[in-house]
Parts: sequence; C-alpha cells; structure tokens
Amino acid sequence: MTDVDYQLTNSWSTGFQGLIRVTNDGTEAITGWQVTFTSTARISDIWGATILSHSGDTYVVQSMPWNATINPGGTVDIGFIVRHGGVGGTIGDIEFVTEGDDPPAPVVPDVSIGDVVVDEDSGTATLHVTLSEATTEATSVAFATAAGTADASDFLPASGTLTFAAGETEATVTVQIVDDAVEEGDESFSVVLSDADGLTIADGTGTVTIRANDAPPTLPEIAIETAISVDEGNPSSGPAADGWFSTSGSDIIDSDGNVVRITGVNWFGGETTRKAPDGLHVRSYQDMMDQMKEVGFNAIRLPFSNDMLRDGATPTNINYSVNPDLAGLSSIEVFDKIIDYAGEIGIRIILDNHRNAAGDGPSSNGLWYGEGYTHEEWVADWETLTARYQDNPTVVGFDLSGEPFAATWGSGDPATDWRLGAEDAIDAIHEINPEVLVLVEGIAEGFWWGGDLRGVESAPIRLDETDKLVYSPHVYPNSIYAQPWFNDPNYPENLTDVWDYYFGYIAQDDTAPILVGEFGSRFEDPKDLLWMEKFIPYLTENGLSYTYWSWNPNSGDTGGILENDWTTVIDEKVTALEPSLGDELSGGDGSVSTTTEVTVSVSLSEPSSGTVLVDWMTADGTAIAGEDYVAANGTLVFAPGETTASLTVEVVADTVAEDDETFSILLANADGGILTNGEAIITIRDNDATGGGGGGDPVEENPDTNADGIFADIGVRETWAGGFIADGHVNNGSNGQIDGWTVEVNTSATITDIWNSKILSHTGDTYVIGNISTSGTVNPGADMGWGFVADGIAAGLDVSDVTVITDPDEGNDNPADTNGDGVYSDLVVRQTWTGGFVADGEVINDSSQRVDGWSVEVTTLATIRDIWNAEIASHEGDTYVITNNSSTSQVDPDTVRTWGFVADGLIDNLAVSDVILA
Repeated sequence: MTDVDYQLTNSWSTGFQGLIRVTNDGTEAITGWQVTFTSTARISDIWGATILSHSGDTYVVQSMPWNATINPGGTVDIGFIVRHGGVGGTIGDIEFVTEGDDPPAPVVPDVSIGDVVVDEDSGTATLHVTLSEATTEATSVAFATAAGTADASDFLPASGTLTFAAGETEATVTVQIVDDAVEEGDESFSVVLSDADGLTIADGTGTVTIRANDAPPTLPEIAIETAISVDEGNPSSGPAADGWFSTSGSDIIDSDGNVVRITGVNWFGGETTRKAPDGLHVRSYQDMMDQMKEVGFNAIRLPFSNDMLRDGATPTNINYSVNPDLAGLSSIEVFDKIIDYAGEIGIRIILDNHRNAAGDGPSSNGLWYGEGYTHEEWVADWETLTARYQDNPTVVGFDLSGEPFAATWGSGDPATDWRLGAEDAIDAIHEINPEVLVLVEGIAEGFWWGGDLRGVESAPIRLDETDKLVYSPHVYPNSIYAQPWFNDPNYPENLTDVWDYYFGYIAQDDTAPILVGEFGSRFEDPKDLLWMEKFIPYLTENGLSYTYWSWNPNSGDTGGILENDWTTVIDEKVTALEPSLGDELSGGDGSVSTTTEVTVSVSLSEPSSGTVLVDWMTADGTAIAGEDYVAANGTLVFAPGETTASLTVEVVADTVAEDDETFSILLANADGGILTNGEAIITIRDNDATGGGGGGDPVEENPDTNADGIFADIGVRETWAGGFIADGHVNNGSNGQIDGWTVEVNTSATITDIWNSKILSHTGDTYVIGNISTSGTVNPGADMGWGFVADGIAAGLDVSDVTVITDPDEGNDNPADTNGDGVYSDLVVRQTWTGGFVADGEVINDSSQRVDGWSVEVTTLATIRDIWNAEIASHEGDTYVITNNSSTSQVDPDTVRTWGFVADGLIDNLAVSDVILA
C-alpha cells in the first residue's frame, strides 16, 4: 500500500513551491515508481524526481536512480516550483504508479527543425519546424538563436515560441541576416528548440550556414622585435611571515597576541565551471591583487568547489598572454600561484568551499555534502588542502561550507546536522594543522542562507583547539531579497536588533569572533543605501571581520567593487567601506628573489578586420629557465584594428659573476596573420663583480684569441617562427693576405642553406664552416661576408676565432688537383634539414685540354636519392662513383661543369676525390 500526500510549502505573488511525499505503508519494498498529477501552471524546477512527460496539464514524473527503491515505512519527497506569473495555479489528480503499471501515455508528436543555407546578402533565413503527426489540442515549442562561427554581427538574435494549433504540423522561424563588408569565410549559427509543451523534441538544432560574398581577407604580417637587452639585477628581500592567527574571546589575534581585523573581499570563479577566479581573461592576477591591496583589503576569500580539486581540473577563463605563468597549470596550481603572490604582498587568504559540484551559488541540496560527494569525501578534500598549505600561514583560514541552507543545527541527525558535520571536518583539519582558523557558517531558518547562527547559543561547535574557531554569517540588504524586516515601519532602526539576534550576540557575549563572509549590493536601491549606513558602522563598533561580496563585476545580485571593464574601481562602494577597513596583514615567507620584467613588443604590418592570435613561448639559449629567467608562454590577441601588443617575461636576479646570457621568445601558430619575424633574443647583461658585459645586440664577437689580428663575428639578421638568418664575417686586421679560413659555429639550430662558405663538418651543436673558392682570399683591412639560414632558435648562437688555412688543401674535405693535371673537383653543401641535405659539385678544368668524360668518388654516410647533370656509376659501402651523363661529359679549358645530388642522412664525413679522366 502506498500513500501519496501533497502540501504547499511556500508561495509568492507569481508562483509557489510544493512537495509530494510518497510513503510505503506496505510490507515489501517498492522498486521503480512514477507519480502522475495535474498542474494548471508550468513547473519550472523539480528535485527528487525527473519529468518523464508533460502533455497539457498532466505531468508524469519518475524516480531518480538514488531513490528508486522505497523500503517499507520509507518515504520519498518530490519538490517542485511552479511559476504562474500571477494568474494562479493548482495541483491535483495525484496518483502513484509502480513498476508494471501503465501510467497515462498521451500521444506526444516529435518536433524537428531543419537546416538552411543562405547567401550573406539574402536578407533572411527561414527554417521549417515540423511535427511527426497532428494533435487534437494546441502544442508549442520555444526557439532561440545560438552563435557559432557566426555571431550577433552576422545575424539578428531571435527567440520566441511557436504554437501549433490542433491539426497543424508545420511552422517557420525567420532570422534576419546581416550583410556586412567584413572579409570572412562561410559561417554558421544555430536555431535551438526547447521547452516543448505536448511535444517531444527529436531534432532540436537547425543550422543556418551563411555563404560569404566578400573577398578573401588580406592577412597582416606579424613580427616581434628582434633584440632586447636587460640588466640582470640583484635579489632583494620581501615581506616576512607573521605566522598563524588565533582567537581570544571575540577577537582574532596574530602570533604576537595583537588584535587584528580581517577586512577582505571575495574573488569568485573557482567554484564555477570556469574553475579559476574570474577576470584573468582581462588582467594578470598580480595586477588584480595589487589593486585589491591598494583599495585597502587585507585578505581575499577564494571560493572553490570540490570538483575544482579533482585531478585534471583546469581553468577555462584565463588569458595566458597576460598570465603567462599560469599556462599549463591545473586549477589548484593556479590557486597556489595566487596564494604565493598574496604572501609576497602581505594579503591573507581564506579558502571557501562554496559548493560541491562546479557551478553557481551554493550546493543545490543545501548541505555540505552531495552533488556527487559523500560526507567522508568532503572531509578528505579538506584533509588534502590542509596538508597542501600546512606550512603556509598566508592561508589563514578555511571556510568549511558555503550556505548550508537545508541543514539543521544541533538536531543530532548526522545527515542534516551541520554542527556535527563541521566538527567532523575541524577534527580532521586540526589533526594535520592545529594552527589554521576554521570558519563555520550558519544555516537558513528564517534568515539569509548561511546567516542563521542562533543555534550556537545552546549548541556551540565543540573542538579541541578552542582558539581557532570563527563563526561566519552571510547577510544582505533589500535588493537581494525583500525580507520582512525591510518593510518594518521602524526600518532601518530595527536592523541592529535583527543582526544581534541571528549572529551579533556571539561576539557581544565574547564567545567567538565573527567574520561576515558575504555582504554586498549594487548601491542602487535606496533601502540598500540605508542598510549600508547602518551595517558598516555595526561591523566596526562590534569589532567584526568581513569579506565583501564581491570584487567581481559579474555577480548578478550585487555587482562588484570593479566596473564591468574589470579595471575601474567603483568609488562609491570603496568610500562606503573605507571607515571599516582594517590594518595591513603581513604575509609571505621572508626573503624572496627579485625578478626584472622585460616587455617585448609584437606588431602587425597593418590593421586587421578580424582578431589576430599568435602563441608565444620562451626557449633556452645560454640562459636557462628557472635559473636565469622565468619560463613563460601564452597567446597574444590583437583585437580588430589593433597593430601593437606586448608580452612580459621575467629575468631572475642573482649575485653570481657570469657572462652575458641569452634566451629567446618564439612566436608560433599564427591565426589571422603571417609570421615574418618570429624570434626575439633577450640578452641578460650581468651586473656582478667579475661577470661579463657588453652591448645589447644578439651578436657574438669573439676576441682574437690567438692574437693574429684575424677574428670572426656573427649576428642574427632576421628571425621567424622556427628559423633565422645569420650573417658572419671574417675580419682581417693583420698585415698579410688570407687565402683560406675556417670557423666553428655553435648553435642548437640546423643550418638549411649557406652562402659564400661551405659546411665542412657537423657534430652535435658545432658546425665547421670553411671558405669556398671565391671567398678564401681576404686582403689586409678587409672582411669577407658569409651567412646561412637555419631551422631552430637563434639564442645561444656564437662563433669561434678564425683558423687561417696556409695550405690550400689543409682542413679541406674536397681536395684539389692531387695528380697535377689541372682538372679537379669541389663539393659544397647547399642546404640541410632534419634527415637530409643538398650538395652541389663542380668539375673544374684549369688545364689547356678539353675533358671528354670524367668521374669522381663521393664518400658519404648518407644515401643519394636524386642526382642531376651526372649519373651514379657504382655504390659500395660509403663510396659512390659519380660520372658524367651524355650532356655533361665535355668540359672545355677554363670552364666549370656543375652537378649535384639530394641525399637522405647526415652530412658528416662527406668528401669528394680528385677528378678521374675517361
């Protein structure tokens, strides 16, 4: 036997809340159940069951997985909210249906929406919405446009409700299309069906494809400035830690026993599906926190969800071009960065378990556990956080759970008694770290969610560390919800009594400190302004701490301290709070290493009509990340019309005497532009006693180490994403002529093309570069230019002193005329890449006789796969015999015959023999 009861639990002018209770009066468990009932107005929210069908006034709801079984004597509650818009609504015809029974099954046709393709200049797009069959009564379905690659600049957003009269099976939705002059490709958006009444949505998304009629966009060139120099600097000390806070009666005290007031601000976002504090898409967290401190706040309350603590939880709301050191971090690691910086600038942190599952507001069930987490898992998460920050007094307190509005206080029921739940968590926290403050919010019996602490008077929190407990109510003014005391004839003079009754008495009786975890307003409602004029003095007169809600402008109810630009402070709010702000609270971990910021400019060759994106990252050269500079990466964003942007990296100061060092900033993955200069070389100038010095250009000019007056230099002419061009010189400051030379070039890059010189060998990061026949002679006082193109980064590039070749064959892997007949060969590597190279050969006839056939031996570890102006006569081991083809056999006196090949493999040990005549 099953009993079904209905009761009205709450009502207001435009709606009401109801509860259906199902009781199993039988002797056997019920498994799988449904309830049918009628409602003359639409149900907007339901819990404890899910809506199976809705036709006309009839609803069929069924059990959730967790309450499908009702044991004998057990009950299940189904709660719902009806919004009737002020025209009334009733619930009736309630029936219970068990598994196997046949509940009412009204005929519910399918409704579908089609796709459409239109030209940009078509004016409108019309989508057809159809029913699978006609009905005998009116049905309806809502629709709304949703942006895709096309947004509100491409079409006019539209929404509404389609109504099908009895017998009708087709309707249309028309959307206005914007014909712009923007150069773009085809784009699309959607029209989405929802809230079907008497219908089942089969295909609920219609795609509108807009065919572009504009010319293809001209992409701007993206370039980063090539070279920047910065002095390394020396380390300096940061703020010292003052240790943990405690309590004494109604006061919070520091480690020296001095009374402190925490007067902070809430910076939310971590508790949402974005999983990080909001606003980091606009500004850096350091800039944001510096402004909080400048305004006068000495603490930050950081809301988070249990979902945010899970492995793999990552933020979705961060612009890494302005927060490069957050790139690649998990959500909790982003919190670590914020906490570390708070310690540096002397701001304390309160971690607020705002909800269990990621989302907005408190947990939907109004308890400290749920939404996929058991009480034990909730406690375990607090244990994990306690261990993570147990040595960091910057994290001064833990707010155990946000607004447990459905909980009881002191009832003894472990499922709902928030006092028992809080005590369990506190015991676990203090087992790991007995020093941290714990904040306990109130419940919601007749007062604001989280604000009712009346139960403390008869049933206070019991804990071993009695000097670590703070009670933390929430309280708001009229605009948030019109509580009855706001309409009292004595308003606002009645407010003090209300606050004293619900929470103020705890501090007044010297039981424990009070930290008001949330209060705030948009400062628009006249009653709110009167409320603030009373509440802010109430805080200071009673010595209460607080964290204002909120810093964020995206709080729907209260707005924030900041305007919607995430930068401008609302002076009216700060002026109101100013009298209540407490003194600065120091923090951090003592001495810190100073870093010097380096700002690098990136520019576009011309404005773009669309957004241009380019990724950037740092890369080691002779400077090493973590030792000499802070590794960073991000994405630069050029809004339409912008032509300049900048990024910032940090150089680490030290007192080590060392040479100047370099690292690179590389651009990659351009979207909306073409990379033309993709590498900036940062030179860190050492400023310590015996360290190196020098200019700021990324040019290595090695001294004349052998004092012969002949030396080399090398510099970077141009960089791009993944490569660079380098120009070298052999400088002859001696009194004699040079007739041959070699240098060693050190680079982690791969040389792919070379001119006025040739690669003699390549081992590891070292290339031996030598002259070719036209560049060997360098007269006194002159220089010989040469250079190459390379794939890779230019940072760390340098060149050795010059080795002068006095014997034309010394050090030359391509020997000249060894048999003295005046005919000889040369072989030069023209281009290399990962896994291969191109080589150009010459047969040179300096004799007086015509050559009528020739061959050479090429020694190489590589495999020749393509050859021109010659043929492979044989190949054995590392030796190829190369001979002329029919068109290259003749070589007249004083002429040169060219040939060449492509090979797979390394250029190491490449050599060519003297010419063998036919």
